[in-house]
Amino acid sequence: MALQKITNPPALDSTAQRIATALENRNSSIGSLSALETTDKTSIVGAVNEVHDSATDSAEKVYILIRNGNWRTGFRNKNLGTSFTAEQKAMIAAGDFTELWNGDYWNINNRKCRIVDNTNFQYRKGDTEFTKPGLIIMYDNNIVSPEAFLIDDANDSGHGYANCAYRTRTDGKGREYCKSIFVADFGADHIATHRELMSTSRGAGGALGWGYQDADVELPSEVNLYGHSAWGCGLNNAAYSSGYNIGTQWGQFKLFELEPVYAFLRQNSWLRDIVSASHFADVGDTGGATSHTPSTTWVGLRPYAILV
Repeated sequence: MALQKITNPPALDSTAQRIATALENRNSSIGSLSALETTDKTSIVGAVNEVHDSATDSAEKVYILIRNGNWRTGFRNKNLGTSFTAEQKAMIAAGDFTELWNGDYWNINNRKCRIVDNTNFQYRKGDTEFTKPGLIIMYDNNIVSPEAFLIDDANDSGHGYANCAYRTRTDGKGREYCKSIFVADFGADHIATHRELMSTSRGAGGALGWGYQDADVELPSEVNLYGHSAWGCGLNNAAYSSGYNIGTQWGQFKLFELEPVYAFLRQNSWLRDIVSASHFADVGDTGGATSHTPSTTWVGLRPYAILV
């Protein structure tokens, strides 16, 4: 549940006062809330939103329920406009996501870019901790159309994700180009650089080795989309491990848990997981988890970025 601290709230009606009292002890608040009748919950939403609208930020820790279904655990699908506005930038900088829900999207330059999570997902990960408030965003459609060798420059290069062609090429088809799309739509200052643990080599059984890398516009993992490993699970021995694929990307983006259809959208898209010496994982256009060689000509690029 989304909780917000306030000071000097206005007087509450009797129903809202019940929830305010229950939330004084956060350990018991969930039980107290679930015991209320549905009609009580409906009236609470109106009363509590009134409190939220008049709240000011304070070090005093008075918490209220601000929505019955909130920005991280609810799906909304609201059009946020055709530009990234100053108001939206200020909200993100303040860590206020109450009007930036999972599933909400911008339609900028004829590209629909959608909120798939917020930086609670990334918070404190990395060998340098990531602590900025922000949103995880992905375009609905591949931003690089399918063609051969988008993910790597050979079917059996030995590269991990960290040093595959997607991350290193400068020919207008890899990460550098994908980042330019995000920058054009949201501004260079708002695409965060962070640290991720990525696979560094591959062999017959999958990924081998890992290391921390600077990251910005990256391909998601199977776990990010499906919530679990699929083809990138590796052999069950000491040399190969799904852990090398997952690294710090061990969580599922919340949107894909709430509305799994947004994970594939009838297109093939590369993922970072290494399946074997010659295969990377990808999302199938009919929703199946699959894998292909880098020379495959029908898999495109759909990376994510952190918007701050």
